[in-house]
Amino acid sequence: MWTSREPEDGEMDDTVVEEVVMSVRKQKGMVMVSAGPVGRLACPVMAWSRDGEGSPWVTRCREDFAESDPGRWPSTERHRLYEAEHDTSQQGEDWQKVQVSAMFVDKMESMKDVRGPECLPSEFERRRQRDPMALDHHRIVWVSVADLLATEDGADWIDQKQAGRFKMAVVLGIAAMSRRGLPVLEKEMQRIMEEHDGTSI
Repeated sequence: MWTSREPEDGEMDDTVVEEVVMSVRKQKGMVMVSAGPVGRLACPVMAWSRDGEGSPWVTRCREDFAESDPGRWPSTERHRLYEAEHDTSQQGEDWQKVQVSAMFVDKMESMKDVRGPECLPSEFERRRQRDPMALDHHRIVWVSVADLLATEDGADWIDQKQAGRFKMAVVLGIAAMSRRGLPVLEKEMQRIMEEHDGTSI
């Protein structure tokens, strides 16, 4: 879904991409989120769809190389879990469409946040301007799928509509993980699907 190209002169980018990154810890589903200093959450990998540089703040590190293009993060096609497009033109957002996808990564520690003292101020500001939500004060954290789904869209998230999209991708993503034989407990998947069947999120 990530186009990985720069917009041409005069071309407006009206679509953002939200990437949901999932993994497992002791066979329990985990999901990466972006958390601010007061605890409010957001999607950690969000960018304009034609941003040729990929994710503004998050990279995946493998063999001493930091990859910022989320399209290259899944190790195999089996790790691409879910894709959907949402029309947000009537929701008062700064974008008209949102492309949401979920993926599985086998090593949580391979995901790195570049927001830190080693990032030069000029580079930090450039990355902040690439971020549709300018979440320069956030950092990535891993939470269990159960804890993520228990959050309140209005109280715990910066963007309530994003929370709904994110949770839906997580529910369908963990179902895909189970179908594809990825190491998630079957009873956890069954419980999540019973509690969150797509109508209660």
